[in-house]
Amino acid sequence: MSKFHHRLARTGLITAAFAALVLSGCGGGGGGSEDDASAPQSAGPSSIVADPAPGTGYPAGSEEAAAFALLNAERSHCGFGTVAQNAQLDTAARGHADYQLINHFSSHVQTPGRPGFTGESSLDRVIAAGYRSPAAVYDLITSVFGSSELAGRGRASVRLLLSAPYHVTGMLSPTREIGISIRSSDQVNSTATHGPRTVEQYDLALKAGLTPQLPGTADVLTYPCAGTSGTATSLRSETPNPVPGRDLFSNPIGQPVLVTIRQGRDLVIRSTSVKEVGTDGLVGAAVALLPTLSAGNDPAQILGKHEAIILVDRPLRPATSYLVAVAGTNNGEAFERSFTFTTGNDSR
Repeated sequence: MSKFHHRLARTGLITAAFAALVLSGCGGGGGGSEDDASAPQSAGPSSIVADPAPGTGYPAGSEEAAAFALLNAERSHCGFGTVAQNAQLDTAARGHADYQLINHFSSHVQTPGRPGFTGESSLDRVIAAGYRSPAAVYDLITSVFGSSELAGRGRASVRLLLSAPYHVTGMLSPTREIGISIRSSDQVNSTATHGPRTVEQYDLALKAGLTPQLPGTADVLTYPCAGTSGTATSLRSETPNPVPGRDLFSNPIGQPVLVTIRQGRDLVIRSTSVKEVGTDGLVGAAVALLPTLSAGNDPAQILGKHEAIILVDRPLRPATSYLVAVAGTNNGEAFERSFTFTTGNDSR
């Protein structure tokens, strides 16, 4: 079983999502959950005086290196800008990954006094690790219960997080630095007590005073975008549920499409379509879509006015290309976009 979480410390945004061959409720696989709905947090100046430390590069062949490379490739290809490795964020990410394994929880929040405690919130943890004056921190987690095998978890966790409407925005956030830690219960000696498990922890952050990586005023960015390949084919669960009342495990939706413009501007989607493209290059019939998710109809009230999610009503086919067409207005200015992306070989 795997599950993934996303939190934005600056606004107190918390979402949780689950996707795997076997699913259960929050804290599945015997684990508990400490997720909360805390009040908005302010990332004010800290007392830490050390400058953020640039990373020296993840070890070649490591899962962290694989995750870092894939995420930056996807961000760069679709125009979101790359993020730099930061050693202090790595420290915070590893501490929280280990805390979850040791205590058998999946949570953004730590409890003082528990083994491995490094800070209550993601904001607390990055500051404790020496990351000075964070303006924003995104805390994203995937976890697999029932296996302590790390091989492949880096790339798989990135794909999972990019396939969920309330998580893709964190992975493609206008931050500039990242810390990654991909850990196993074997590494913290918790397998015998709680069973085999892995945790994949991502901490993306922007230091106060740095300019966020925002698109230009006329830009319309998407994910997937033209030429993206290897995406997930389906979304089997997310909390908050982007389709309330629908059991996504038994009735999953397809890889969603994020449409976003510069923060502070108003995005209006007028029309959308997704069509399967055959191996002969011929465009087939339209794929069924759900109403586009936007700030105006978002049941979780998470999306901003500058972003929308095209929701595909059924899982997409593996290793298949799809033609996306979207039209709307960017702060009143009309736009049209058309592009093709290709799903991966998995069928999740």
